[in-house]
Amino acid sequence: MADLEARTIELVNAAEAGIVREQFIAALGHDLRSPLSAIRMSADLLEARLPAGREQQLAIAIRQSSQRMNNLIEDVLDFSRGKLGGGIPVKRTLVDNLGDVFIAVINEIMTSHPHVKIRQEVIISPGVFCDAGRMGQLLSNLLGNAVAHGARDLPIEVIASMQENHVVLSVMNHGPEIPDVLLPLLFQPFKRSAGGGRGEGLGLGLYIASQIVTGHNGTLSVTSTPEDGTRFVATFPGTLEWTKEH
Repeated sequence: MADLEARTIELVNAAEAGIVREQFIAALGHDLRSPLSAIRMSADLLEARLPAGREQQLAIAIRQSSQRMNNLIEDVLDFSRGKLGGGIPVKRTLVDNLGDVFIAVINEIMTSHPHVKIRQEVIISPGVFCDAGRMGQLLSNLLGNAVAHGARDLPIEVIASMQENHVVLSVMNHGPEIPDVLLPLLFQPFKRSAGGGRGEGLGLGLYIASQIVTGHNGTLSVTSTPEDGTRFVATFPGTLEWTKEH
C-alpha cells in the first residue's frame, strides 16, 4: 500500500512538473517576441535606407535571421499550446482567398531562398471553410521541410486543388528516399527525416503541420520513392455543409 502511494505521488509530481515546464516555455516564448519584433522592424528600416552594398546585405541578413527566430518561437508556442490544451487551436471561417494565401507563402519562400525553384499549380475555389492563417502556416512548414531536405538542383512542386468538396494540398521535393521505417516518425515532435537536411530547427514543423490538418478534420500523409521523390499530401473538408454532415 505504501509503495502504491509513493508511486502515485511520483506520478502527480511528474505531471505537475510537466505542466509547469510547458507553461514556462509558453511564457518565455511570449516574452521573446517583443524584443525580436523590435529587431525585425529596425532591420526593415535599415534595409530601406541603406544603399545597395555590403551594409544593406547585413541588414537583410539580420531581418532574415529575426524572421527565422520568430518562426522557431511560434513553433515552440504552438507545441506548448497543443500539449496543454489538447491540440493546436484552429478558428475556421469561410475564406474566399485561400489560393492567394498559398501563393503569398510560396512567394515568401522563394524570396527568402533565392536558389529554390518552385513549380506551382494553385486552383482553389472561394468559400473554403478553414483557418486561413493556419493554412498558410501549414504550407510554410511543408515548404520549409522541402527546402531543408530536398535536392538543390531540382524544383519543389506545390499543387493545391479542390477534389469532391475537399482541399488537397501536395508538396513534393526530390532527394534521398526516406526509409519506410522512418515515415511514421516524421509527424512526431523533435523528429527529423534522414534525408540529409541542411536546415537547423527544432523538429516541430511537420508535427505542427499534422496538428493543423487534424484540427481541420483532415489527414496528412507522406510517401517517398527514388522515382517520385518525397510527397506530403494534406486533405481536409473545405465546405461548411460537408463538415456539419460529418
